[in-house]
Order: sequence, then structure tokens, then C-alpha cells
Amino acid sequence: MNVPEGLRREHLIELLDGQRWPELRAAALAGDGLPAAWDRGARWYRRASRERRQRETVGAAVAAVLAHLRDVASPEALRQRYCAHDGEWVRGVAVRCGLEEEQLVDLRRIEDAAYGLRCLEIEHDRQFDLRKSLVPQVSLGLPDQEEDRASNGAASSTEAARPKGTRDG
Repeated sequence: MNVPEGLRREHLIELLDGQRWPELRAAALAGDGLPAAWDRGARWYRRASRERRQRETVGAAVAAVLAHLRDVASPEALRQRYCAHDGEWVRGVAVRCGLEEEQLVDLRRIEDAAYGLRCLEIEHDRQFDLRKSLVPQVSLGLPDQEEDRASNGAASSTEAARPKGTRDG
């Protein structure tokens, strides 16, 4: 095996053996707010949820993973859980939900979507109903658009994420 210059052989071996997985996953969560991968996952599922077939197939797996995450009460605890486990457990959840082999290529997206949606649920103090389209349930505006809205006196992202008719909406 050739080791890239400047990379310690032990670190590479540990990485290939899966021993450095928590460090690698922690690096993916760098920064404040909703991690980019989780944001992309939530956006991907929000678009996919517009179609009934997607909600009944991939959506069932996202909902099952999200159900496993609902006991997590803070974004920090959610990040810790993400770092503590590799994504392989999602494969078992997806298979139990009846996803076919070709749909299993979306495991990373399924996991990121569930983590992203749970993070949004925590931040906005609500739960999404994945049996329905997410489009009317959550606004996923870009951060710079939200800042523009806030400076213009429009609704904040928290207000935009709440459905009409709730206690604060």
C-alpha cells in the first residue's frame, strides 16, 4: 500500500479500519448552525416529498431514522450522536422499511435528511409529518435570504417554518 507523502501510516491504517470514523464525521459538522450535509439532505428530502411514491419509499426510511433521533433534545447532542455512530445502522433501517437495493445508494442522503430535519425540529420546537409533503411544512430559505427578510422587517425563518394555525402562527 502506498501512503501519501506527509500522512502518517498509522493514521491511514486506522482510517481504513474505521477507527477514526468519529473524527471524520466530526469534521463534516464543522461550523455553527445546521451542518451543510444535513442542510443538503433536508432540502433533498423536502423536494422528494412532493411525490407520493417518494414519501412511501424513501420517505418511510427517512421517517424511521428520524424516529430514532426524536429522543435527542439539543443540536449539540444530535451532533454527538452523529459522530458516535457510523452510517451503517441506516442500512438496516432502510432494509426494514422495504427499500430495494438500487434505493440503498441514497443511504447517506437518507441519514443526512433525517439529521437535518431533526435539527430543524429542535430549533423550531415542532415535529414534521413525513407522511405529507414537507413543502408547506418547512421553509428552507437560504441564510442570506433570511437575513435580507429580517432586515426588511419580514417574517423570520422561525416564523416561516411554523405552519399556519399553530399556537404561534
